[in-house]
Amino acid sequence: MAQQQIFGMMHGLQVLHSNTWNYDVIVSLFSPQLVAQILCIPLPSVSTNDIRIWRGDSSGLYSVKSGYRWLLNSESEAGGDNSLEED
Repeated sequence: MAQQQIFGMMHGLQVLHSNTWNYDVIVSLFSPQLVAQILCIPLPSVSTNDIRIWRGDSSGLYSVKSGYRWLLNSESEAGGDNSLEED
């Protein structure tokens, strides 16, 4: 499913410019058990835009090189054989 479609579906579950759930929409879409679980999820008190941060590099930006280094490091820490390492 496209990211925009997912956002559109999720966006309607929260009252616009508010930190409250859109109860009527949630009740119309989900079973009573799921409604109770959803309504227990806290919403942020301050509305902010999401940002993407790659924690595998100090710059916060993803690159193939930083991803490769992270993979090698994580395998090494897990005791893997590091079959991706160069000879």
